[in-house]
Amino acid sequence: MAAILSPGSTGPLFISDFEGAMFFDSPQEGGGVFAVGQEDQTNIFIFGDGNDVAAGGDEVDILMAGAGDDNIQGAGGTDFVFGGLGDDIVRGGLGDDVVVGNEGSDVLISGGGSDIYEFFADQFLEGDLDIILDFEVGSDAIVVVGSTDVSYDAFTGFLSVDGSEV
Repeated sequence: MAAILSPGSTGPLFISDFEGAMFFDSPQEGGGVFAVGQEDQTNIFIFGDGNDVAAGGDEVDILMAGAGDDNIQGAGGTDFVFGGLGDDIVRGGLGDDVVVGNEGSDVLISGGGSDIYEFFADQFLEGDLDIILDFEVGSDAIVVVGSTDVSYDAFTGFLSVDGSEV
């Protein structure tokens, strides 16, 4: 059983029935993978070092990019989409999603619903700047991990982390 904090909830979403779930683990080095998830089931993708392209199905999807410049999308349903070590395009899709940047300069897109964007303060301070293309005030949320001094300027749209504008 896996517990993941779901957008808009007061507690974790428990994924307990993996029967029929599609697991895809790609530990390859170099190259890249193109993968499309199955509709009507949970899809779990874990990618390796290549430049990967993937889309989930219309249920709960978990996609984890590896190294390389990846383009990953959750599609419909509540999705958990994690960027990897490269400069990634990370999309949640329709539904309430968690979209996470990682090392590298990532482009984050939710696609609708009440979404959570997560960033890591130390990567911002090292110059890895992520861009959110479709943040909706009042619906979406931004979580900055690793900092207690975060502010947002609604006029400019910039975050300030530990006194540094990002």
